[in-house]
Amino acid sequence: MEDLMLVLDSQRRLIDVNPSARTRLFQAKSSIIGTYLDDLLPDQGNVIEKVIKTNQPHQEIEIYLD
Repeated sequence: MEDLMLVLDSQRRLIDVNPSARTRLFQAKSSIIGTYLDDLLPDQGNVIEKVIKTNQPHQEIEIYLD
């Protein structure tokens, strides 16, 4: 399985996704661009907190999906 990649801006809004993420998580890429990470992954609050706390320009995090 290919890794899913989400690209966020400094306010945690989605600005790009790779094809694997688009296929696995989202229907149409254009419908999610600009959406806040908190709204995209409401069940992943611990991951969102990790993103907020580290405040690094580039980071890798793990999200487990059913």
